[in-house]
Amino acid sequence: MKYAWVGSERTEARPGLKGACPGCGKATFAKSGRAVIWHWAHHPVRHCAPWWQGEAECHRTWKNHFAPEEQEVVHRGPATGEIHIADIKNEKRSCY
Repeated sequence: MKYAWVGSERTEARPGLKGACPGCGKATFAKSGRAVIWHWAHHPVRHCAPWWQGEAECHRTWKNHFAPEEQEVVHRGPATGEIHIADIKNEKRSCY
């Protein structure tokens, strides 16, 4: 995931940071190596959104064409409470 909560700030991953998942609120840590796209990961490893997928550089580049507040918008299913994090959501479109 690109964003996590660090205190009250929605923050991109940087070396040494720890945060909270915007979907489930569980602990996350920044992955910021030379061989990976900088991102947040759950600790211990788990995925709160059942259809979570990794993200390649081209996908991250596409998301960066949108405002930060339109990226990775958290939704919960009204009947099940299931978490889904939309790649992009704004008044014009919602892309999953």
